[in-house]
Amino acid sequence: NVYWLCFYWLLVIATPALAQKKKPKLPSQQFKGYGLPEAVKKAPQNLPEVAPVDEQRRSECRSVAAQIDALVEAKLKQVGIAPNPMADDYTFVRRVFLDTVGAIPGLQETVNYARSSEPDKAELVVDSLLGSYPSVSHMYNYWAAILRVKDRPENNILAFAYRDWIKEQLRKNRPYDEWVYEMLTAEGKVWDQPAAGYALRDNGMHLVHVDNTIRVFLGTQIGCAQCHDHPFDHWTQKEFYQMAAFTSGVKTRDDRHTPAFVNGNPVQRITDEMKKADPTARLQGTSNLLAQANLFRVSFTPKAKLKLPQDYQYDDGKPNQTVDPVVLWGTIRCMAYRRGKSPLCKDNCQSVVEEGHGGRLN
Repeated sequence: NVYWLCFYWLLVIATPALAQKKKPKLPSQQFKGYGLPEAVKKAPQNLPEVAPVDEQRRSECRSVAAQIDALVEAKLKQVGIAPNPMADDYTFVRRVFLDTVGAIPGLQETVNYARSSEPDKAELVVDSLLGSYPSVSHMYNYWAAILRVKDRPENNILAFAYRDWIKEQLRKNRPYDEWVYEMLTAEGKVWDQPAAGYALRDNGMHLVHVDNTIRVFLGTQIGCAQCHDHPFDHWTQKEFYQMAAFTSGVKTRDDRHTPAFVNGNPVQRITDEMKKADPTARLQGTSNLLAQANLFRVSFTPKAKLKLPQDYQYDDGKPNQTVDPVVLWGTIRCMAYRRGKSPLCKDNCQSVVEEGHGGRLN
């Protein structure tokens, strides 16, 4: 009887009491949704429309894909490797989601694709994803890393407009050459001309900016040649400076040599006017940030010249010698000058042709 009494007490009385003692929550479980912000717990609303994929170009894409397949198969045959079997529907849809939008498909999306009997369902899902905003977001992450995008490259440089501008070019599916051209030639303040944010990213570091530009858009690393002839490639220090001479006149901040300083430092003028109204007033916080940010403006001075370093030691030049702009390879394009948007080529194209550097107007 004592045994059954103890068992009854444990089952009926003690167990519910013990069950009421809950384990303390982990820090990540303190909020509904395991601490996730509201923005990621719900599907985003009112996303911008994305330029749809041009269905008329499918045949062109098939042709290009066939050429790539042929090259891969030829190489595999050459090295004696059998190609992997075709991926099944579940594997394919997972891969294509990761490639285009950077996330795995949901259960229903996976099931719908696997059950579809459409002969061109692979093309349909690719087109659908490329025409979605998640694809824009994913592609922006890719380009933001390449272009080293930062909302504030420096404390007083506000580049939010540049960030949003890049997203907009991707959303509209603007041709790559057009928006890159605009970045490389943009002048003005970033809120008036957002593409100017590209030059502001390396404010005050002209040679570093040249190195990054060549790496990103020409696929060549010549940074070592900034200080000496490249030890592992054929680029010379002089060639680096000749390339950098194209943008030696680019300025990223107003100073006493620009129209903004005709009546003195604008920030100091604001400070003086404030003190006239109130001797205790100070330009600080957000007001000071905006005033300082307003000094950053991309402009171009054609007369600016670039010189070799004062410690230059090679036989093809002398220390402090002025260098003329010369491209690393190919020809000089003067579209910037002809379009009237930038004077970058104005004083250089004809001289390059006359001096026999191999450049030509085109």
